[in-house]
Amino acid sequence: MQKISVIVPVYKVEKTLHACVNSILAQTYTDIEIILVNDGSPDSCPAMCEEIAKGDGRIKVVHRENGGLSAARNTGIENASGEYITFVDSDDMIAPKTVEVLYDELIKAEADMSVCMYEIFQNDDDIKSSEICDGVTVADAKELLVSEKVYDRTEAWGKLYKKEIFSSLRFKEGIYYEDTHIAPYILKRISKVAFNRSKLYYYRKNPELPTIMNAKFSLKKLCILDIFKEQIRDIYKKLGMCPAYESALEQLFGSITKARVLKKELGIGMRFYMYYFKLLPTMLFAPKCEKFGPKQKAVYLSLILPFGVLNSYYRKNVTVKRYDELNNL
Repeated sequence: MQKISVIVPVYKVEKTLHACVNSILAQTYTDIEIILVNDGSPDSCPAMCEEIAKGDGRIKVVHRENGGLSAARNTGIENASGEYITFVDSDDMIAPKTVEVLYDELIKAEADMSVCMYEIFQNDDDIKSSEICDGVTVADAKELLVSEKVYDRTEAWGKLYKKEIFSSLRFKEGIYYEDTHIAPYILKRISKVAFNRSKLYYYRKNPELPTIMNAKFSLKKLCILDIFKEQIRDIYKKLGMCPAYESALEQLFGSITKARVLKKELGIGMRFYMYYFKLLPTMLFAPKCEKFGPKQKAVYLSLILPFGVLNSYYRKNVTVKRYDELNNL
């Protein structure tokens, strides 16, 4: 058996930390190390981590100043001694066979990364034992990188990685949507991905928890636009026109549209126009494709102009549903 490092960032999760760690300790694959990264949590989480570690020698606690989820994961990577790495958020849980199945599928497929499905839950009692699905789908990473599915399952959790993938790669710190940012760069560094249909990761959706997705709107959330712009510049322009390039343009345009609809409600005023003006070159000189043609470019212009004909065109001809949740930005 090869050692697997399970990295768990910890911040303000007093209510869920024990359940999370207990689910990892219950793994049928036993050659693991659990790295609890206390990201400067101001509550009792640091003491809880130390107390939990006393019960099992496989648990390592690392304390650091608060730097956010990406910084905590990066600290975990730097302290990992396993040949493989997996991430578990400290408000989530995993099924007993999660690590075993991910490892077995990765080895059988001779892949660099393996992926399982996930179940959404709110209370611990909602979790039902998952059936292990037979069979695995193996995909070429380079084909995924240029396909329209590149933005499917970008979450860092629910996956097992060869540690060497992160030898020169880290999560970008200080931003939201760090998983969306790093996903294509991971695919660039690997050859094969193994997919298993078993729902082995339990994702807790609780509006009371201090997660990024539950955070109120701020201009910082608009970094999703910079992420797509960076990926278009660094990856897809070099690869040439492909479904992934079109998807990145579509994601960028869609995010801008949603923010435009909410502009008055959010009270961001002229800051909106200043933020998006810098995206003009990317949008206007993007190559013509089915998902982003002249009409979409015209609409984009209307989004960043507060007055004028294009703005009127947008209001009269573009129907956009009201977005009650900002999580999709």
